Amino acid sequence: MSAASDVDPLSDTSAPATMLSLAAPVMVATATKSGLPRLLMLHGWTQSAEVLRGKTHAWLRKVGKVADVVFMTAPHELPASFRKDGGTPYAWWYYDEADKTKLPDEGFGARTLFGWEESRRAIAQAWREHGPFDFVCGFSQGAVAAHLLLAELEARSNHGVTQAWQSEALYAPLLESPPKGAIFVCGFPSGYAEATAGLPADYLLQTPSLHLSASNDPTVPPHLQKALSERFHAPRFHSFDTGHAMPQRAGDVAPAVDFITACTRLDAARKAAEKSREPWS
Repeated sequence: MSAASDVDPLSDTSAPATMLSLAAPVMVATATKSGLPRLLMLHGWTQSAEVLRGKTHAWLRKVGKVADVVFMTAPHELPASFRKDGGTPYAWWYYDEADKTKLPDEGFGARTLFGWEESRRAIAQAWREHGPFDFVCGFSQGAVAAHLLLAELEARSNHGVTQAWQSEALYAPLLESPPKGAIFVCGFPSGYAEATAGLPADYLLQTPSLHLSASNDPTVPPHLQKALSERFHAPRFHSFDTGHAMPQRAGDVAPAVDFITACTRLDAARKAAEKSREPWS
């Protein structure tokens, strides 16, 4: 995806990372590291690939040792009034089809998410053109996007739910190589019923998951971050005592490093076991 670089990505606080904006030319921050599992980062509401990357220097120094990190920008542009950290603000969906500035009044309950289908296609496009990815990590609204994606994928792979998008060639790489694990930071459960249509009401997502919960989050209450973890089978959970932000302290980033390492080893062991059962091996 990028040319070789003379800069050691592990000693440079601006690396390692690649940034994708599917509504604009691909932006490459540094050379990718071959041989490492690949991690796709999904930013929060009003952010972008560049903004989230700028807030994860300590995260990158640690996680970048065990994964090739790629940041992706959502396809929906928000009005300039939402600009907080420089650059154009983006979202994975709108909460009101007519008024893009409107936020929901009822909190984090069930609602229609206008534009999720376009975002799902954008993620599938990233998977096809720049993937596949071994892991997905979402922050805030990006965590909800990751939850939606996994729910839809498991509805198809585990319960035979058939939607029109399943037959589209665009989605083939995502369906054939879904994430091996997911990391959620300051996330909350999706209330978008269409994404979980066909799944039993008590179904727990089987994708291995790690949930990093900010105990002093003024935006997403900790009980909702916990509720998201309860949508998964055997979730890992780690609480850190800051606000609505990516964890940066070594002790709070370590669970992500351990999770990626453990899932990668488990997947390698599974593949080795499958190969040993082949009649010609």
